[in-house]
Amino acid sequence: EKNLAGAVGAASAHLGMSRGISYNEVERKALAEAYEEVLINLNLSPTELRKKLDYYQEKEHLLLEQASELEDKVAELNEEIEQRGRAEQALEDSERNYSEVFNATLEAIVILDPADGKILDANQSFHEKFGFGEQLPVELTLAECIDQDSLPSESLLQQIMDETMQSGEGLFECDCLAGGDCNGFWCEASLQKIELRGRRLLLAMLRDISERRQADKAFRRQLEFSSTLLETIPIPVFHKNNRLVYTGCNAAFEKIVGLPREKIIGKQVHEVWPDKLADIYEQSDRELLANKGSTVFETQLRAADGKLMDIMLYKATYQNEAGKVLGIVCGIMDLTERKQMEVDRNKAERMESIGLLAGGIAHDFNNLLTALLGNISLSRLMADESGNEQLDDLLSEAEKAGKRAGGLTKQLLTFSKGGSPVKEIVALEGLVRESAGFALRGSNVSCQFNIQPGLWATEVDPGQISQVLNNLVINAKQAMPSGGGITISTANTTFDKPMPGSGLIGRYVLVEISDQGEGIDEANLPRIFDPYYT
Repeated sequence: EKNLAGAVGAASAHLGMSRGISYNEVERKALAEAYEEVLINLNLSPTELRKKLDYYQEKEHLLLEQASELEDKVAELNEEIEQRGRAEQALEDSERNYSEVFNATLEAIVILDPADGKILDANQSFHEKFGFGEQLPVELTLAECIDQDSLPSESLLQQIMDETMQSGEGLFECDCLAGGDCNGFWCEASLQKIELRGRRLLLAMLRDISERRQADKAFRRQLEFSSTLLETIPIPVFHKNNRLVYTGCNAAFEKIVGLPREKIIGKQVHEVWPDKLADIYEQSDRELLANKGSTVFETQLRAADGKLMDIMLYKATYQNEAGKVLGIVCGIMDLTERKQMEVDRNKAERMESIGLLAGGIAHDFNNLLTALLGNISLSRLMADESGNEQLDDLLSEAEKAGKRAGGLTKQLLTFSKGGSPVKEIVALEGLVRESAGFALRGSNVSCQFNIQPGLWATEVDPGQISQVLNNLVINAKQAMPSGGGITISTANTTFDKPMPGSGLIGRYVLVEISDQGEGIDEANLPRIFDPYYT
């Protein structure tokens, strides 16, 4: 092998010389001596040596190529080792950072096995909030930390974990149990699928939402109270958005519109009200949206039952936190009864003035009647002494008329609050028949009486009741100029509860008078109780 190595070296030098490689004189001499020594030692001819040199040179070339490939692979392996080292260092740093963040997070966090919910790891906040020491109980599962009664079903937790492994995320709320000195709390559990150290696991963040839940409950109670209040108040209320579309209303508003709220919500004003009213409402709404604030105005509307109502509209805008107008809320006040009360008050004031006048006239008339009746009485005495019966009869009729005029005077005094009704116990049947018969005497109108047997006695002023019956029967007669019939009915009546309007309660006698006339013109109805109006 040594001779071969020497021969190869000498041959290489020879080849170098033959290939034009320059050597100095000493090198050429040394190479020549080595070449001759190789030829002698190997017992080879120059041609044979050339072949062997070519063979080994080819081998050398292959070995050099393989060495180069090995060097490249070694370099690649070194690079890979360095990359793996850097990756392992990054992983180590990441896990260290993860551990620091994991334990520094204020929310309770656990790593779960999705198969059974077993807790594999938990941060410091979980230990503190759930009352565990440094070590978790062996084989502790998330289900053991949750009040199962707070979930709709026992299998829901596992179902949520399975779905999270499919979708990547999950969310639910539950009541958490705690041990030691810690109290339980209501939490929001947020699940997320993760991969940790080659395993597919679940990360669960348990956020304490007790305060938020209490605030939600308080808000819902307030909302329920407001909704109940809105539904029960008799004032119609509605609200619209800033596009003037109805977004809600209460039952009172449904009643006056005559539509259920399902057919109101989502509609524009022209789809709910007649065009004339809708134009008024829309104009006021647009002005209010432009100017913000509130407005009040009166108008009229005809409700679903056909009743024409005088109303007061109270409208105001409502805004968001940024001050943007979101819509309009409106309350409707029914002024019909108030306006009617104003009319009645005006009538009462007129009646009071008329009463004062009637009282003065009654006093003066009563003075005249006193003198007149006194003179008639004296004249009757004189006629009686002279035996003039005809004159006595005439004076008697005059005296009766004067006494009836005295009754009228008493009524005028009562009307003017200058006197009080003179009440007495009266069988109403006789008074009804007498008054109606007197009013219909000589007319072409008949009268039918329906008197209930056992009619109760009444405490009334006979003069006033007689006048009321006379006026009603005379009005009925005048409503039937071509003749007709009047029906007068009486009945015993008991009001167990106060009667609407009058507040009457107890036992009364009811008198009803009906006729076959044309009725009263609607234009005249408001004045039927005005004195002397016919």
